[in-house]
Amino acid sequence: MTSNFSLDPRVDRERFLQMAEEVAALAADWFDGEPDSPVLARLDGPTLRKRIERDLPRDAGQWDEILDDVRQDIMPGLRRNGNPGFLAYVSASAEPVAALADLLVSALNQNVTAWRSAPAAVEVERQVIGWLGEAIGYTGAAGILVSGGSAANLQGLCLAVARTDAAREQLVVYVSEQTHFSIAKSARVLGIGHVRCLETDSDLRLRGRSVAEAIAADRAAGLVPCCIAASVGTTNSGAIDALDELCEVAASNGVWLHIDGAYGAPALMLERYRSLRSFVARADSISIDPHKWCYAPLDVGCLLTRHAELQLEAFSADADYVRVEQTESIEAFSFFDRGLELSRRFRALKLWMMLRYIGFDRIGERIEEEILLRERFDAAVQSHGELELLASGLSVSCFRYRAGEGEDSDDLNREILESVLESGRFLLSPTRVRGMFALRICVVNFRTDEDRLDELVSSVGVSGVRLRG
Repeated sequence: MTSNFSLDPRVDRERFLQMAEEVAALAADWFDGEPDSPVLARLDGPTLRKRIERDLPRDAGQWDEILDDVRQDIMPGLRRNGNPGFLAYVSASAEPVAALADLLVSALNQNVTAWRSAPAAVEVERQVIGWLGEAIGYTGAAGILVSGGSAANLQGLCLAVARTDAAREQLVVYVSEQTHFSIAKSARVLGIGHVRCLETDSDLRLRGRSVAEAIAADRAAGLVPCCIAASVGTTNSGAIDALDELCEVAASNGVWLHIDGAYGAPALMLERYRSLRSFVARADSISIDPHKWCYAPLDVGCLLTRHAELQLEAFSADADYVRVEQTESIEAFSFFDRGLELSRRFRALKLWMMLRYIGFDRIGERIEEEILLRERFDAAVQSHGELELLASGLSVSCFRYRAGEGEDSDDLNREILESVLESGRFLLSPTRVRGMFALRICVVNFRTDEDRLDELVSSVGVSGVRLRG
């Protein structure tokens, strides 16, 4: 038996509103608990699995019981991205307004394939794509919303490949050792024969000269340079590659320039990085993840490109059941001809609502605040007698505790990391900088403040002293 409202006859409008209120209250409890709860509970795998496992639910369950299980068994095992001490990855603290919008996205349940199937949803997505491009200085671009930076980078490389007739095993993509692994992974998926990993300069930036020399050598060897993958904000250190030089190398050699801006591109809104916008505008494609430094909930990434025609060449498909019959240009538009997915969530709505409510200016202000927090943290590390700053950029900082003579610095800092994580007050990540083991923070969290970062400096220092005995 069903009702006109739900598959379950127990759920009518009144009951749905009651259930929605309970879910909203649970979400609000989660947001309220962000500052004081452990960033990530220290649970062992077997215990957590046993807690969550249930038999196949054949019969209808009780809503109160299900919510209690979420509250008691699932939520304690989740990472709190909005905790002020969450500093490990480029995962933002979700903006509550956008979380509410996501509920509406699921309720509306639009499959954003083409204008004929979801006209308003397509127009909202095209509007949001335009906003993102305008915000970072990449105006008038075509684009598509995707799940995240990895998907955007994959589709950017798809466009680079679509532009050439050369055999894929002859193609070369140029990256640095700091480039996000999704570029090499995408190249492998696409059957690109060579990924040339080049050294960076002292600031961990990919420079034009090294790329130009590699391109010349590859051409002499009979290979086909295909794409330069530059970064605006590497995940590892926040470095911004030498975009001015790479633009010139790409243009003079007829090579596609893709910019991975999944993390750092929103910083282009700031005055301090405005000079980079003219170089970004010359890129053939760029990725940007609003679920990173625009504080939207997962998942929403974006690929922007100056080559709308290549989107069609790379991704268009035809079948009787999806053929577009409209001839008017707006109504004939289809996203499934411009990306890999046919089934596509209405991701744009949460951005459209959040960006209108919060405004790009406030987002830019918070990004500036987080860069200032990182700069202040760097100063605290450098003024601390036992700590050493290894690299920093945008809102990322890599540092370590100085080991004494005869001590293994890597082992000491691994122990310090484990000690800091054990407190539950912080989650930071390990990495390597120029071969050295480092502690890494990334501030993309509007709840992080000076006090929590000062506490981290102190915690690392105290742990180092204790562990050294």
